[in-house]
Amino acid sequence: MVCVSARGANVVVPANQTNAPGNVPITLPAGAVRIQEIVGSGQFTTGAITIVALRLRASPGAGHFSLIASWQITMSTTQVYPNNSGGRALPNSIFSKNPGPDATVVYNGPVSLSSNGCAAPGPCPFDMFLPLSAPFSFDPAKGRLLIDIISSSAPVTVSGSLDGEGFQDPTTSNVATVIGDPEKSNGVVATSGAVLGLESDTPCGVTKSSYPCTVGGTLLVTDAPAGNLFNGGGGGGGGGGGNTSTMLINDAQSPGFSLTGRSGALLESPGPAAATFNGTLDVASLSGAATINGGRASITCGVTGNATATFVVRTANASTSLACPKTSSPGIATTVFGQSSITPASIVVIDIQLTISLPSINDSVTLKGFSLQTSFVSNGPTILADSTGVFNGGSYRPGEIVSGSWVSVKGSGFTDPGKTVDWSKSDFSKGLPTSLNGVQVLFNGLPGAMWYLIDGAEQQINVQAPANLNGPVSVQVIRDKNASNILTSTAVPVSPGIFSYTLDGGQTFIPSAVFPDGVYLGDPAVFPGARKAKAGDVLSIFVNSLAVSPAGVVSVSAATHPVTVTIGTTSFGADFSGLVAPGEFQINFTVPRLPTSGNLPITIQIDGQSSQDGVVFPFSN
Repeated sequence: MVCVSARGANVVVPANQTNAPGNVPITLPAGAVRIQEIVGSGQFTTGAITIVALRLRASPGAGHFSLIASWQITMSTTQVYPNNSGGRALPNSIFSKNPGPDATVVYNGPVSLSSNGCAAPGPCPFDMFLPLSAPFSFDPAKGRLLIDIISSSAPVTVSGSLDGEGFQDPTTSNVATVIGDPEKSNGVVATSGAVLGLESDTPCGVTKSSYPCTVGGTLLVTDAPAGNLFNGGGGGGGGGGGNTSTMLINDAQSPGFSLTGRSGALLESPGPAAATFNGTLDVASLSGAATINGGRASITCGVTGNATATFVVRTANASTSLACPKTSSPGIATTVFGQSSITPASIVVIDIQLTISLPSINDSVTLKGFSLQTSFVSNGPTILADSTGVFNGGSYRPGEIVSGSWVSVKGSGFTDPGKTVDWSKSDFSKGLPTSLNGVQVLFNGLPGAMWYLIDGAEQQINVQAPANLNGPVSVQVIRDKNASNILTSTAVPVSPGIFSYTLDGGQTFIPSAVFPDGVYLGDPAVFPGARKAKAGDVLSIFVNSLAVSPAGVVSVSAATHPVTVTIGTTSFGADFSGLVAPGEFQINFTVPRLPTSGNLPITIQIDGQSSQDGVVFPFSN
């Protein structure tokens, strides 16, 4: 049995307290408080780390510790020091003077911690665990670590004491704190601080060798050494050898886990063949609390001819069966998913079976990957805390937000499973709706106009960015007053993205474009009623983020700077480019004579910026 834990290495700071108790108890106030703890770089003997969770422990002999509050935690690499050795200054009493330029909100939400404590002399175990909603990469060669905690005023319940370390000599202190009222600009400096366990983990890479890894509290895990759940394989009537894996998860404050098949084609095979793959996954909550209330499974695949491929996920009281869809040709794969709910449990045993049948030589199966995801009793929203969490709604590029244009946000907890909601029932009398089914997206605290809540293997929100955004932009989802983690993106003046569609499972992307007679641009063999473009045709294509535009209003129009269109190797100026609907730009052009027919790459350029690659223009001479 392979055990994959939700945690990696535990780095204890101060380092001397790894196996020894601290010398002072830390008592937290019951009201609002701001605590900045600065940890010396010399405490990180392992070098650079990626911090994914915090651990706390009780003070020995102090009895039971408990805390219920709401915290916002920001981490940064600071240039202040925890001591005044060599004439250096201690941390500034003014809170704003201490954080570094890489300050990142790593957690923002409810906190519930408790420990039975331990007898003196200790030390007590690090049994209070808080997974972060965003990882923080810290390199001690670049400065000191600053952990900035703002605790709300109510409701707060706290009892007992945390383990801490204090220094009478400020020249030798390796930890210091600034503590005070969060409504005030300054606090009191002390050469002491809580003993902390910093959970570090491997950030996700593009190869399966980087698993297990952590992205924003979501664990992406495959069970080594095989690299995927199905250890072994079979064909021609054989069966694939199964195996069992155990996974510990971080309870309701974590977004959950995702178990995925490796990237690339797991299987792309012609018939005749038959195979059955089996696996078992034991999922258990770290605390033993009954927090798991269901999950979803997905498979990305396609079959031709009389081939079949089914993916079945069973628990003691639920079953999900997914059938791979028929496709027009080998190599095409689309994603199908399903979900099931169970009575909240702390341990769930999942049996997984993949069955493939290819009766004849003309049959084929394409299997790109599979995924399992848990859901929790907590329905709070969570944004994917990596480059896929917030992106341009036209180009799908991450980290580029243009005021007034469309943005997509991916994650979980945005809508109920199986429920996709749009703004068609909204009241537009006072402008575009900024709340949809109790969900808002805030950009620097300002609500955007809500268009779509989309359920799927990963849920998605389509939202219009507010006006007047500049520089770094914090993005947060609010659902029924429950706040998600915060991601930081960037406001830019232009980031052209062609709105596009695909009808073959993501193999080909065609521009959203229309001829003057209302016929859509496309390949009629795939999209009946559409037609390919010819030289001399006039077309209108629809794009995102050509310029900063008004937000939240129903009727808008404006011309943009000149646009250049490139189809294949031929570039030419557009006849018109302007804003025609909220966040939607239209480009009109006459198709020139092109040297070759086929699906030719198309891009647009404005103000020195180009649209995304991968969109093709169906053209016929």
